[in-house]
Amino acid sequence: MAISTDKIRARWTASNIITRLITVNVLLFIIIRLGDIICNFASADQAWWLQIWAMPSDMANLAIRPWTPILYMFAQFDVLHLLFNMLWLYGFGTIMLQMSTPRQVFGLYIYGGLGGAAAFLAGMTLTGLDPAPLIGSSASVMCIVAAIATTAPQMPVRMFIIGEVKILWVAIAALLLFTVCGDPSNTGGQLAHIGGAATGFIYGLLLRRGHDITAPFNHAADWVVTRIRHPFRGSRPAFPKVKPFKGQRRKASSDTQKEQPPKKSTSISREDQDELDSILDKIKLSGYTALSAEEKRRLFEVSQRIK
Repeated sequence: MAISTDKIRARWTASNIITRLITVNVLLFIIIRLGDIICNFASADQAWWLQIWAMPSDMANLAIRPWTPILYMFAQFDVLHLLFNMLWLYGFGTIMLQMSTPRQVFGLYIYGGLGGAAAFLAGMTLTGLDPAPLIGSSASVMCIVAAIATTAPQMPVRMFIIGEVKILWVAIAALLLFTVCGDPSNTGGQLAHIGGAATGFIYGLLLRRGHDITAPFNHAADWVVTRIRHPFRGSRPAFPKVKPFKGQRRKASSDTQKEQPPKKSTSISREDQDELDSILDKIKLSGYTALSAEEKRRLFEVSQRIK
């Protein structure tokens, strides 16, 4: 049974930011693998297809493919790589979502990927090692893990078999697993993991001091979305307003002046103000019935002038 576009849109709207990030990662994984299979059958260059999604390790190729620092953090090529990253993203992303807003989680995901890309590019530029491109969401995931560990290091997390562990130790173990115990040939990936974790650590420290570094990104994203949805908002109207004839304008102005009653002056003299205060004080002490006929008349006259 086919799923309508409205149902897909409704499910997307009802989902949280973690589900959306996982969905995007899975869809891009399917697209990348299908493209790789097509290139294989067509005897085309598979490396060219992968270069569209992966971030290069040198500035020359990066200038040719400037979109890759954003796109690489949503793309995976290996099945186990995707599964491992999405499990970590779901587990720790859900915890992060309980501590912050969806906008902060999304901004942190982007910041972590950019931090990992910067560390990868800097390391490859300085050392010249590992010319392989960078692909995967590991840096973004490590950023979220490090941010949680820095913001709430004593938070207990129940791990499979082990039991309840403080999230700080889980973050340290994850960093060691992604870097020290990782593939020695994947130096670029390990640098990206360190860059993502460092970004999350900085975010947590600044957030504890009351500074949210994801706010500028979210403001910029709001501006871009507003420009896309309402491209002419704030611009001059497409059709100029038709000005009325001068005779009609003067007549309308004259009619308006006739219909409007003259404004009453709201200013009263100092003597009237003192007299009013005295009458109000008497009402406060003895009630309105204690006023004489003259005092009631004066109260009515003064109150009419200050309306």
